Amino acid sequence: MTKTLEQINARLVEIDNELVELSDIDYDSQLKQAIVNGDDPEPIEEAQTKTERHLRRLRIEHETLTEMLPEAKRADVQPQLDEIQDKHAEQMKEAAKVAAAACKKWAGLMADLERYEDIRNESASLTREAIKVGNEVDAPIPDMGHPLSMNLSAALKEMERISSRFNKTGIPAGRLRTSTSDIIGRGVEVDKGAA
Repeated sequence: MTKTLEQINARLVEIDNELVELSDIDYDSQLKQAIVNGDDPEPIEEAQTKTERHLRRLRIEHETLTEMLPEAKRADVQPQLDEIQDKHAEQMKEAAKVAAAACKKWAGLMADLERYEDIRNESASLTREAIKVGNEVDAPIPDMGHPLSMNLSAALKEMERISSRFNKTGIPAGRLRTSTSDIIGRGVEVDKGAA
C-alpha cells in the first residue's frame, strides 16, 4: 500500500523519536552494573542485540521513507495541479474566443483604416489640384487639406501601446518574471481552438 505524504511525515517523526529514545540507552553502564552486582549479563547483551537490530531496521525504514518523500509530495499536490490545469484549459478556451473576436474586429478596423488612408490621399490630391488651379489664375485658394482626426490618432497610439506589451508568444512583456520563464515563454497556441 502506498503511503500518503501525511503518513510518511508522521512515521518519520515517530522513527526520529524512537531513534533518540533507543540511542539514549546506555548498555555499557548496565553491563558494568551487572558485573558489579554479580548478575548475569546475558539478558542485557540480548537486549542490546535486539535494540541494535531494531535501530538498524528503524534507520533503513527512515531512509526508505525519506526516498519515498518526493513521489509522495508529487502525489499530494497532483489534485491541486489537476485543478489548476483544468482552470488553465478553460482560460485557453476563453482566450481562443477573445482572440478570434479581436481578429474579426481587427479585419473590420483595418478596412476602415485603409478607407481613411484612401480618403487622406484623395483629399491631399484634391488640395494639390486646387492649389495648382488657383495659382494658374491667381485665384484665392480654398481652405483645404487632408483630414486630421485627433481622436483616431489617439486611438492608434493606444493600440500601439497595448500591442507593444505583447511579445511574439502573446505573453504580456514584463510579467511573470520568475524561474518559470522558460515554461511560460512557450505559450499555448489558442487560435486553432477558436470556434
